[in-house]
Amino acid sequence: MQSLFSNPKFSGILSTVIYFGGSILNFPVQGNTIPRSSKTLMSIIPQVASQQMAVVLGELETSGAGLDYEGASQVIENYTFNSGLWMMFIGLIVFSALGLYLDKVLPKTFGQRSHPCFCFMPRTYGCGRRGRVVDDDEQLRRSSLM
Repeated sequence: MQSLFSNPKFSGILSTVIYFGGSILNFPVQGNTIPRSSKTLMSIIPQVASQQMAVVLGELETSGAGLDYEGASQVIENYTFNSGLWMMFIGLIVFSALGLYLDKVLPKTFGQRSHPCFCFMPRTYGCGRRGRVVDDDEQLRRSSLM
């Protein structure tokens, strides 16, 4: 959030709102009537994944089975503990990439912001020409200065 706001107060407030907003997104996917694919797709949001995983863990613990290798893949209320772990890992990658992208693109107090399509430009990956071409006279002048 600090890449969006220069004031830490605003970034802290916005982070809190986003966290609790993500928790609200869990309400539409609760229950047995929601398809497993919908629950898994919504689990890209970490709050949804952790709340769905808590339901599965609670059911496993109250049944006396506990969480083990077989129990992690057991479907409870159209969700598995394993799918929650995978979606949290995928969400980590997606949101890290998004954060790095926004850090490069959004305006900063110091430094230079990149073009919004910088990741598609050849010079980003070293394929473009670096610097300007130095002719023989310029090279001779530089070597005489040293």
